[in-house]
Amino acid sequence: MIELERVRVDHPRGGQPLLDEATTIVQQGEVAILGASTGAGASLLLAALLGDHPLADGKVALFGRDLSRLRRASLLRLRRRVGVVPQDLRLLGEATALTNVLLPLDIDHVPRHAATIRAAEALARVGLASELDVRVDRLSMAERQRVALARALVREPAILIADQPTSHQDPERAFTIAKVLSEVAAAGATVLVASRDPVLWEVAAAEGWRTLALRDGKMVETTAPRAILAELSAEIIVEADVIESAPVPALATITPISAAIAAAAADEAIPNVVPFPITARSRGQR
Repeated sequence: MIELERVRVDHPRGGQPLLDEATTIVQQGEVAILGASTGAGASLLLAALLGDHPLADGKVALFGRDLSRLRRASLLRLRRRVGVVPQDLRLLGEATALTNVLLPLDIDHVPRHAATIRAAEALARVGLASELDVRVDRLSMAERQRVALARALVREPAILIADQPTSHQDPERAFTIAKVLSEVAAAGATVLVASRDPVLWEVAAAEGWRTLALRDGKMVETTAPRAILAELSAEIIVEADVIESAPVPALATITPISAAIAAAAADEAIPNVVPFPITARSRGQR
């Protein structure tokens, strides 16, 4: 479960807060999609959900635990139950797709044979079964994005956080990713995805996902996802009109995945598989 209580996120360059008084709960087994214009603060908010960006005010809790009250070791253990798809992917370019997806399981000391099977299954799930041994720097951006999703899925996370996970995908592949997000939630995980992709928003409308938007520094919730689409950009409106002419089929579910992996001992040298995209440290803010 993800909880935000009166959260305020300040702009890195000062001035008006990017987000103020944001309060919401994303429940276990639920998909919530967050829409925001470029520069509205969605990536910083998602970083704050992992303790990678300081809050100016308010509280963020994962699994019922207030992040501000956790020691570093506890935060690292908690983060191992969270799958992350950063907007900038953070892949190892000279390593193969399989090696990238194996990394979280290597950190967890999963035996190599079992880990390889799980990593291969995760890549097949996102349509990359034939690219296991291809170096990431030889893959297209769309394929790299799906490698990052497979890496986030391989631990069978209890929470999945994805930042623009379909920005490089064509509509067919975007729908495949939407299907995976729904399957993960149906298996009991909490899913939060930031996206401006009209395909995901059409799926949200068809499947009844929670729909949230950042608007004028506030987080709002609506039962009319196409209205949020219309507010994001004229480009998206045009694409959404095309998609609307073809009904979105119901998403199939799969056999529920097992409960989230128990947190391994914290490794101070590797705080998470990869750092979350925009952090206070990387921007010289901390």
